[in-house]
Amino acid sequence: PTMPVVFDLFDKIVAGLTFLADAFGEVTVYTAFGNHGRKDQNRTHKMAAWVNFDWMLYNMLERHFKACGDKRITITVHDSFDQLFDVYGQKFLLTHGDRLGVRGGDGIIGIVGPIIRGAKKVKANYNSMGTHIDTLIVGHWHQYTPLKLVRVNGSLKGYDEYAMSGRFDPEDPVQDMFLVHPR
Repeated sequence: PTMPVVFDLFDKIVAGLTFLADAFGEVTVYTAFGNHGRKDQNRTHKMAAWVNFDWMLYNMLERHFKACGDKRITITVHDSFDQLFDVYGQKFLLTHGDRLGVRGGDGIIGIVGPIIRGAKKVKANYNSMGTHIDTLIVGHWHQYTPLKLVRVNGSLKGYDEYAMSGRFDPEDPVQDMFLVHPR
């Protein structure tokens, strides 16, 4: 059931972010909600954040760290599907990945084709509005895939019944981590 999972995640994320802040001094978390946290199967466009458990969890985390006065941890929450941010002059767009404007995969090249098409589509869309994006960060595809235009996060839970029923390649639980240096 969703609600107990949200509370369990909240406790684990608070502990993890506190650990990171203890180690590094300051932590900024950028968030993006996606299709897994929606409260029903219908794909909502208008006010989609407000019916999404991911967005609710992010707001709970933001309020928690503000209420306890831990200024080392900043959670950034938006009502948009996308979150733009800058690290040392590199422009990033974080989005769950379910709204890249592409579907499906291929038995030969797998997820790479749709992801690259989607990344190019998203970047062109933002470019037409005057916003340059260097790197797109997504997770929707559940398969760790670091590419030139886009970084695709893996699955935190790893191989499961859904992956098996889709005949996806088994993958251990994995989360992407990369560093951006000022030079």
